[in-house]
Amino acid sequence: MSNRANGRKKSLFPAQTTVLTNASMDYFVNGVNYKIPYTNFVSGLGVTGTIVQEGAVSGTPVLDTQSTVNNIRNLEAGAGISTAISSENGITLKHNFTQDTTGSPVLVNPTATSPAIASIVAGSGISVTAASNAITIASTGIAKASKQVLISVLADLPSAVANVITLLADTEYLLLKDINIGANGIALSEDTVLAGLDNTLITVTYTGTGDMITAGDKNFVVKDIALACASGRAFKITDTSAKTIFLQNVTITTCTKIGSFVSTASDYTLNNVNSLITATTGMEFSGVFSRFIHTQSTVNLSAGAVYSLATATFKSFISDEILSTLAASTKLLTGAASSANIVAGQLGVVIAPCLQGAGASAPLTTIAPTDTRWNFTGGNTIADTRTSGLVSMQGNSTNTVIASAGTPVLVAGTWVVGSTSQMTGTTGGRITYDGAKGIHASVSAKISVEPVSGGSVDISAQVSINGSLVANSVAIGSASANSPSSITVIWAQELAATNYVEIFISNLDTTVDLLSASAVVSIN
Repeated sequence: MSNRANGRKKSLFPAQTTVLTNASMDYFVNGVNYKIPYTNFVSGLGVTGTIVQEGAVSGTPVLDTQSTVNNIRNLEAGAGISTAISSENGITLKHNFTQDTTGSPVLVNPTATSPAIASIVAGSGISVTAASNAITIASTGIAKASKQVLISVLADLPSAVANVITLLADTEYLLLKDINIGANGIALSEDTVLAGLDNTLITVTYTGTGDMITAGDKNFVVKDIALACASGRAFKITDTSAKTIFLQNVTITTCTKIGSFVSTASDYTLNNVNSLITATTGMEFSGVFSRFIHTQSTVNLSAGAVYSLATATFKSFISDEILSTLAASTKLLTGAASSANIVAGQLGVVIAPCLQGAGASAPLTTIAPTDTRWNFTGGNTIADTRTSGLVSMQGNSTNTVIASAGTPVLVAGTWVVGSTSQMTGTTGGRITYDGAKGIHASVSAKISVEPVSGGSVDISAQVSINGSLVANSVAIGSASANSPSSITVIWAQELAATNYVEIFISNLDTTVDLLSASAVVSIN
């Protein structure tokens, strides 16, 4: 039986804008005509509805409609974005950033579904501000150095004018490396600070023959630095008013002279200021100084003196713990006689000088430990200053006239002045203290006393200070003619400058004159 129809035609097709729900369609396969309901036909094709763009009209469309052809665009990787087919046959879109391992990460977790970008947080002394497309990180609360200049090369210093590099006032120049300034000297201005990292690390070298560092009427500081000026003088400092000069941790590795200091009323403080090789002269002083202090330093000399005071005067001069190797004929200290370098009522002090070399045995010229306004102590070759005075008589034949029994009278006779230090003795038996400061003195006297005639009488001896008898110092003995009594007087007394001490004797019983044939009076 056959399903083929022969000679049948399809015609008369009325117009229709939609497909009716009960419509069917025919089709021919392998010589057989079939029909299929429209709904089954659509279902078999797997399409329903229409394909249209969705989403914002400003977006990039995936569907590309070209007339009757609807193209589906490929997804392409872009900067920082990668595309791939997943294991489930899907399309994977992900970022393509890498995280450097140095420092703190900006992406907190790059593999997370939503990687976090770390915030920038201001720390102490730091501010963070965002404006437009920029983030600004700035320091706050920490003052920027405005008075310090860092020096690594010669060009960092001001340019030399007439072979002088003049440093700015109120500025610290901190040297970070060794600098050779050639034949150009350095002039310091008011409140200039010239400093290095340390005097064992940083050296400034001067090749000229003049003065390496100069200052005229300026306050200044030089510290933590080494100076090399093999053919020149390290410092020349002058002033016409009261200035403060401070040198600390300065080593002069080589020089011909250490320095010339000319003052009107200035204060100098030198701590750990050393000169390892000085060819001719140490420190030369001129004028009037308020104070000069040099402590804990080493100064080696091949000629001249460590301190040449000449006629300069000081309210205070202190040399404390100075180690010096002195060549033959060199000196630690030279100056004016009779304490003329020290202002009246003031004191020059030399503490614990440690001296070596051929010049160590005679390190002072004109100045001496016995001078009234100098004090030396703890030196290995210089005698300590010791205040003392001594007068004596032997074989005296001058009688002491007694006008009234029991009334003390100054011992008569011609005394011999013995060793004195910061004291003055006279042939009249007086010892005067000349020192610059008050002292606690011990007075001792041993005196032979007898009446010039007659039998036994009681006699006394006692101390007199500035012509006033000290009642409690009385010592009593008995003597007769040709049978003297030896009387010892011991006393302790505070003495100020110009105070003087004498010994008085008295006949307690009669008006017979007394004779002191021998006597010794000592104060120390």
